Amino acid sequence: MRWHRKLLTLAALGALSAPQLSAADDVQVQDQLQQMQQRMNQLEDRLQATTDQLQATEKKSEEQQQTIDRAGLTNTKGSSKIAAFLDTLTIGGWASASYWYNANNPASGNLKNANTGGGSNPLNPDANSFNFEQLWFELERPISPEARAGFRADIAFGQIASILNQVNAGTTCAPTATTVAGTTLSGHQVVAVTSPSQNPARNTCNQSTSVYIDQAYVQYLIPWGDITFKAGQFGTLIGYEVPQAPYNWQLSRGLLFSLFQPINHVGVLLSKTYDNGIDWGIGGVNGFGGPIGLNSQNSPDNNESKSILAHVGLTGDIGGVSIQALWGPESTGNDHQTRTTIDFIAHMKPFDWGPEVALNADYAILNGNLPGTANNLPAGFNSTGQRPGGQYSPDAWGASLYARQAITDKLGVSVRGEYVQDHNSFFCVQTGFFCTTVPMTGGGFAQVSGAAPLGFPNDNAKVYEFTGTIDYSITQQLITKVEIRWDALSNIDGVSTHGSFPIGYINNQPNGLFNYNHQLVAGAEILYKF
Repeated sequence: MRWHRKLLTLAALGALSAPQLSAADDVQVQDQLQQMQQRMNQLEDRLQATTDQLQATEKKSEEQQQTIDRAGLTNTKGSSKIAAFLDTLTIGGWASASYWYNANNPASGNLKNANTGGGSNPLNPDANSFNFEQLWFELERPISPEARAGFRADIAFGQIASILNQVNAGTTCAPTATTVAGTTLSGHQVVAVTSPSQNPARNTCNQSTSVYIDQAYVQYLIPWGDITFKAGQFGTLIGYEVPQAPYNWQLSRGLLFSLFQPINHVGVLLSKTYDNGIDWGIGGVNGFGGPIGLNSQNSPDNNESKSILAHVGLTGDIGGVSIQALWGPESTGNDHQTRTTIDFIAHMKPFDWGPEVALNADYAILNGNLPGTANNLPAGFNSTGQRPGGQYSPDAWGASLYARQAITDKLGVSVRGEYVQDHNSFFCVQTGFFCTTVPMTGGGFAQVSGAAPLGFPNDNAKVYEFTGTIDYSITQQLITKVEIRWDALSNIDGVSTHGSFPIGYINNQPNGLFNYNHQLVAGAEILYKF
């Protein structure tokens, strides 16, 4: 039992010594805490000194900046201000090139504008040729409740610029071929083309050097009602197709685009879009500004009166509808003859897997008299060039149906079908196309001049076209399209005609006249968006 006593003795000694060790540890911990507290106090003092120094430096910097601002020396080099401004802009554009083949095989001297017979292909005019189509830049400072003032500028180079420069000025860039006037046995005024070079050459609007300003306007979001105000040159509200290549399903532009619709206007415009899908716009503009037209001049105005442009639309989950109108005097030097254009657009995609379809329909009418000539007038006109009854109103209507089916994310197929018809030479007067063709003494044909007073009664042109297009995106930015298009002139009532589309040879004889009543063209385009 001796070892039990030893264990008890050791246990007793441990119990007596434990409080002494604990007390020693408490003293040591207290010393350490006091040292840490002193260090924290020192750090706080240093931090407060640093804070005071920073505040003093910041105050001094603000005083110096105020002195610089008062002296007008802020951002003398302007680099930071320019960088900040560029950050507010959206910049984009594209470049495109194409080739067009015309199955009518126009004569080699008639390739320029050979595709545009009958108003077709206004922006792809040259047959059997490679074309530098568009180099287009879009620059905009968008407007919002946080930044209410902005602007937009669209600048185009290339073939599109050479074409739009001439048509928006109401003139061609180069004179047409030599012509000689004459009269037929019926007394109609005619123009017989004597040169095989039928078409305007656009020599002064070279496609490689031409520059065109499509849009350039100031915009402001009015605080009262958040209404958008634009002033300058802006795109039209009318029509489903646009000049900008990437924004159309088809490669070419349709008959409604070329025969009925303007491209842009110079004036002012108010517009508003609501959360429920309703939107509207109304403005005052100089003129029509169309792709083909004898009275399409935008600026300066070709008469003292202005035209009214209006739009109302509704957009929903699967599509939308809209109605547009343009009304006003559009004839050069004439404030009394008015042109009214009514435009309807509907588009829808009811199913994600199905096609997207669209309908565009137009109606246009001329009201009022034009000054005429006393000679070579058709029956029914008096000596002043006016029809009895005071009002003579040529009109026209047309419709376009579109559809596109996405085959894959990169591949799509689209079609377009159109029909247009005029009455009493509306197209002849407004565009120079489909003027009555009459036989000349000794053989051959010639066109009745569009300068005759408002065309001729019962002169009705009927034209239709069908287009098929395949589009394929090689990358997200690189897009290709191939297209085949067929145009046909059904008839011009009551008058013998060979049609309105150019052909190189008839019966092995060089001929520059519009001789065919149909045209088949094929085109290919490659486009890069940036």
